[in-house]
Amino acid sequence: MSQDHALQLHCPAKVNLALSVGKPLSNGMHPIASLMCALTFGDDLTLKKTTNGSHFDMQFIKLFKNDDQPMGTVDWPLEKDLAFRALNALQNHVGKSLDVNVTLSKRIPAGAGLAGGSAMQRGYS
Repeated sequence: MSQDHALQLHCPAKVNLALSVGKPLSNGMHPIASLMCALTFGDDLTLKKTTNGSHFDMQFIKLFKNDDQPMGTVDWPLEKDLAFRALNALQNHVGKSLDVNVTLSKRIPAGAGLAGGSAMQRGYS
């Protein structure tokens, strides 16, 4: 990826057609079995090379221009966001800060049952 180009990845909304959640494991996580369907609408994740370390940003994009309602409410800190955690895990694995700007453009409302909270688990600002 050159410095003036960005890599943009689509993160589709998902609908569970079937979901089974097991008892918590020793680490507190629940094993799941799911049959899901990806939708065409969703969030976008953009990675752009920089020369000054990494930066993580989140944008909230309204689905409808005239919609005055917030997308939802979540109250988790940024450190629990899966995309943010993935960036940190990768940097820890390679042993250095990566020169990349990461932008998560949110269109999937969290709490709507469309997997919108999976990539974004922090409060709206």
